[in-house]
This record gives sequence, C-alpha cells and structure tokens, in this order.
Amino acid sequence: MALDIRFLQAGQEFVNEIRKSILEYKKIRIAVAFVKEDGYSEIAESLKKALSNGCEIEFIVGASTELGITDSGVLDRLLELKKKYKDKRFLVKFYNNAGFHPKLFIFRKKDAVKIIIGSSNLTGGGVRNNVEANVIIETSIKHNIFKTVMNEFKNWFKSAKKLTKNFTVHYTSLSKQHTRLRRKLDKRPQNKYSTPLPKSKAKYRIDEKAVFWKVAPGLAGWQWKLWRQEIVDSIGIVAIGWDYLNEIMHLSEEEAIEQIKERDPNVKPRYVYQQGKLFYFEMKEGDIVVAYSRGIIFGIGKIIGEKPYYEKMRNWNKQPYPIRRRVKWLWIDKARKPPKNIANVLSTYDTIHLIEDKDAIDYIKRLIRRG
Repeated sequence: MALDIRFLQAGQEFVNEIRKSILEYKKIRIAVAFVKEDGYSEIAESLKKALSNGCEIEFIVGASTELGITDSGVLDRLLELKKKYKDKRFLVKFYNNAGFHPKLFIFRKKDAVKIIIGSSNLTGGGVRNNVEANVIIETSIKHNIFKTVMNEFKNWFKSAKKLTKNFTVHYTSLSKQHTRLRRKLDKRPQNKYSTPLPKSKAKYRIDEKAVFWKVAPGLAGWQWKLWRQEIVDSIGIVAIGWDYLNEIMHLSEEEAIEQIKERDPNVKPRYVYQQGKLFYFEMKEGDIVVAYSRGIIFGIGKIIGEKPYYEKMRNWNKQPYPIRRRVKWLWIDKARKPPKNIANVLSTYDTIHLIEDKDAIDYIKRLIRRG
C-alpha cells in the first residue's frame, strides 16, 4: 500500500489544495479548533459546490465560550448550510471546550484517501499568512494510517454536540465580551522582545489575466486608516458599506433593487446594486485593487479570497465597512498623487470602477514592482 507524504505551508498552495480536494473527493471530514470569517470564506464556495454535487461532509468546529476565537458569524453560516442540505449530506457539530485543538482534513473517493494534518486552522492566518507546518498524506483506505485517523475522527464526532441556533445565540453574546477584552489588550505597549515572522523573498509576478479595479476607501479616503489597522503581515481587506447587500445579492436584479428602495430610500438603488454586483461577482481572486480617492493612491493589493464575507459592525465610526474581501497588499507607501492623466482615469464618481486604460495599468504595475 503506497504512502505519499508531502509538506504544505500556509499560503496559496494550501488554499488551492483544500479547494481542489473538496471538489474532487466524495466524502469529507473536517475537524478544526478555530474558524474565522476570513478563513472560512476561502473554502465556502467550494463546500457549496461539493454539496450540490452530492458530496457528504462531516464538520466539527471548536466553539469555546472560554476562548471566543471562532467567529460567531461562521457558526451562523454553517447552520444555514446544514438547513439547506437536510438530507444528511452536511452534518456539523461543535466542542465548547478549550482543549479541542485538532486541525484535520480527511478526503475520500472510492479507495483513495488524502489526509491533511498539521497546525493550520481555518483562519486567515492559518490558511494564508502564518508560518504553519502541515503534511499531506495520500494512500488507500486499507492503510493503517487512514484507519487510525478515521477511527479517531469518528470518536470525536460521536462525542461532539449538534450545532443549534440556541447555542449560536449564546456564543454570540459571549464572543462580544471577548472582542471588547481583546481590543483593550491590543492597546498595550508593543513587546520589545517580539520576534517578527520570516517573509517570502519571492518577487510578486502579476497574472496576465488579472483585472484592475479602483476601490474608494470612503469619501476622501476616510476609511483608509481603518483598513490599514486591519493589515497583518501584508494581509488586509478592502470593504464597502450598504450592509443590506449581504442579504439581497442572491436575488434577481429587480427583486434586489426593490429591496434597496425599501431599506435605503436615500440612495440610487440601481447604482448600489451595480456596485454590489461588481464586488460580489465581477471582482475575482487574483485581480488587482487600487485604494484611491480624491486624487490619492493609498495602496495597491491583490484579491486573495474566493468571495466577499460579512463582518458585523459594533461601531460604524471606528470600524471598516462590513462587506469585505481579503487582500494581500503589494504596495503601501505615503499617500501618493499620481500624474494628472492617471488621476483623470481613477477619479470616477463610483466606489468600485473597472480600470481599462493601458497607461493607468502600466503605472500601477510600476508601483507594484517597486514594492
């Protein structure tokens, strides 16, 4: 019985491996200690496609009220998925215990098995930008390693509790307390003995198929300082407001526009819908975004998540907009005024705008190469 073992670090390779495996295999078992919106969003669409194609998935998530690390919004999204697939194709359970700490993915189709095990949780850091250590094991169902790992998973799944709405409400109320505490801790003086993580030495190469977008960080760029606060090791966000879009973008265009009229009578409903359509469906992973407003380029980044995700806002005056996409920032410098011809291209009235001008694209590429 062959046994192929490979090492897998966090980053695009890890994300691609998980997504590909979800779509290729027919039975999936996942057990992770922590799940956050930015990590779950990396695989959410793949999970939906797999379930639509008849895949069977069992999912165990750590939801410790003592730690409050898993995002409450993710628990809600898992419940929605469970509700949609009532034929037992998607089963989700949880552990409210700080001692539940695995990071395990098991994929099976017929006799073939793939196991990914290591240190990566389903968080933005765990799948993208932390220093992690994972291994991929490919073998058959007859190998002892599969039997051992699968038996352990079955034991965990049997002892876990079913995820319910009552628990998610309880967890959400407690997670807000954890968030307030973490914000207080974040204000502590920086630890002079902290050790920076190693960064890749590879130069970024722009995909020839990448599309370029302008995204305005609020009027006159007022949101930029909030976006910048979200950056950890070059990974951050771009975001838009109109929080109700999260609930209506699955509707037809006319239905969505009617909803916008009811919820926000002071906006131009068709414009808001078109902006949401660009952010949700037209902007793709690997595309380049330019944070620009009122004659200033604040930053240039690459979209790294499959789809937008929604983050509940607690203070609209001190937090970024709620509808977000993950971005790897490729160029951040002091606010830069581009040449007039480039500014004329970027200075559009809308929040999101497709950049097609060749000179503007060449200018953006030059900034990226400078790093």
